[in-house]
Amino acid sequence: MVERRVLLWAISIAIIGSIICLEYLWRPSGAIGGRFSCEGCNLVLISIDTLRADHLGAYGYGRDTSPFIDELAGKSIMFTNAFATSAQTAPSHMSIFTSVFPRVHQVSNANAMSMEGPEFMCLGSGLVTFPEILDDAGYTNMGFTQGGAVEGEIGFARGFAFYGNNASIDDAIRWVRQDADGKFFLFFHTYKTHAPYFPKHEFDVFSDRSYDGPILASEEELLRIKDGRKMRKSEKYFSMVDPSDPDDVRHLKDLYDGEILEVDSWMKHLVTTIRQEHPDTIIIFTSDHGEEFYEHGNYGHQHVYNEVARVPLLIWHPRVDEPIQVSERVSQIDLAPTILDFLGIGVASQFEGESLASVIEGGRKPDGLFIDFFGRRALIRGDYKLVADEKGSGLYDIGSDPSEVGKISDEPLKKLEMQARLLLREVGYFFGRKLIAYDDCRTMQANPERLEWLRYLGYVD
Repeated sequence: MVERRVLLWAISIAIIGSIICLEYLWRPSGAIGGRFSCEGCNLVLISIDTLRADHLGAYGYGRDTSPFIDELAGKSIMFTNAFATSAQTAPSHMSIFTSVFPRVHQVSNANAMSMEGPEFMCLGSGLVTFPEILDDAGYTNMGFTQGGAVEGEIGFARGFAFYGNNASIDDAIRWVRQDADGKFFLFFHTYKTHAPYFPKHEFDVFSDRSYDGPILASEEELLRIKDGRKMRKSEKYFSMVDPSDPDDVRHLKDLYDGEILEVDSWMKHLVTTIRQEHPDTIIIFTSDHGEEFYEHGNYGHQHVYNEVARVPLLIWHPRVDEPIQVSERVSQIDLAPTILDFLGIGVASQFEGESLASVIEGGRKPDGLFIDFFGRRALIRGDYKLVADEKGSGLYDIGSDPSEVGKISDEPLKKLEMQARLLLREVGYFFGRKLIAYDDCRTMQANPERLEWLRYLGYVD
């Protein structure tokens, strides 16, 4: 027994030592935009909050939830294995904007409570966002969002000429038609597919009309609930669900799919307008994270399993004529350097990601994806995925078991190696974030209107 422990200890030291050498000697290669070069092109980034990839037809879903998005995918660069950096809206989006992981930028949905209410960590001045870089390059940046966890004041509005926290799809389309001029970047974000799910009647086509369970049918019903407890509105919504009842879980998915169908109609109007009015525009379609329907015992987005971590990622490029499918596993940390590479603009030295241009051409990406969410972390290398939380860790083969149903128990050394790599990541981020200036923007409180919206979405009590 002692010899076995000594052997494992020695192997651990050897593994950690080799990892340190590899991690610190390797540096990302330079950008090679090549045929993807699109200097002077406009840019549109569309983020559909809480949209899981495997509920879209283009990603293999059996229902017709996304006819237009599927059509767009058939004309785009489609990443079939793209992963978010977090299971939360604010950190995931800020990683897209800054190309650094959440452990570095430290932005979260609501990281603390004070006497005045929930506090949000703002983005410190030590980090730059890619919209700021676009602004310096002469772009007019316009943000049309629903605020909440992407509130402009958190740091998302940096570099924008306009950043709306209460904007609609119609506002975005109107601006494209009437006011867009010169080089522009448009960011559109919506919570339409976020719980609670109340699709409009004409899009609620997947629900079983005979369902007579307890799940609420309208927002009005939800707002009428008075139970004397301080409960988030989305928590009230899910409290009506019996996870052991397949009819309840199925009905939740039916409603969620109806929301996706409604968003698909929005995308048709927005993308069609952009391509008609401004054909020289790169359009990126993605999500910040997916959604759980009790696959691993949780609802919403509370963990880092694939139903939450895997996201859709499409890039429609005006100068690429044929569709391209990329199966290599990529992270949203790579979006900002890819965007700037395509536009012929230099990247920031802080960027942890790298341009995906070579991967799109069939090259390989350096192995290792990191996902982080309130002590629940995941590391992906090849087909192996290590999921760790407060209860322990489990190793999965997501190549043969993408739903992460069964843990691997017969490869202890592989698990040990993955644990060592995850630990090294965390140690590196602990020391790395000390170099970033936060003191000019530590925390902020949400105003009353935002606070009510955040409660509705389930982000704060």
